[in-house]
Amino acid sequence: MPLDLTPRDYTPADHDMLADWWTRHKWPVIPAGMLPAKGIIIGNHAAGFLYDDPTSQVAGIEWIVTNPDNSPHESYKAIIQLLAALKGLAIDHGKIGVFSTCKQYSLARCFEKSGMQRTDENMIHFLEIFTPSES
Repeated sequence: MPLDLTPRDYTPADHDMLADWWTRHKWPVIPAGMLPAKGIIIGNHAAGFLYDDPTSQVAGIEWIVTNPDNSPHESYKAIIQLLAALKGLAIDHGKIGVFSTCKQYSLARCFEKSGMQRTDENMIHFLEIFTPSES
């Protein structure tokens, strides 16, 4: 059976599926309210999001996750398709470029294969989710 790499828009109903994927990868679940509206799902294989600030000419690609049931080849193909779709979305919204960060070497190779250039390495990223009383 051919691999379904059809891109579609993320909807809030997809969050449970992505939460399962993040959990199974032993990553923290990103709360639905932290995800931008511009997200893409590739078949049942991968997902990612585009942070698009209208005051900036660049957009951020973040929260890329794959289905843990994928083979490595399926994940690679899905991520390459996902990056193409997210970059196309950025272009459609008038962006001149995109940026992203990652820790996984295999994901870094996908970024490079898609045409992105490596910049900094050995970065540490931080995230804080405020409790309701802090926000």
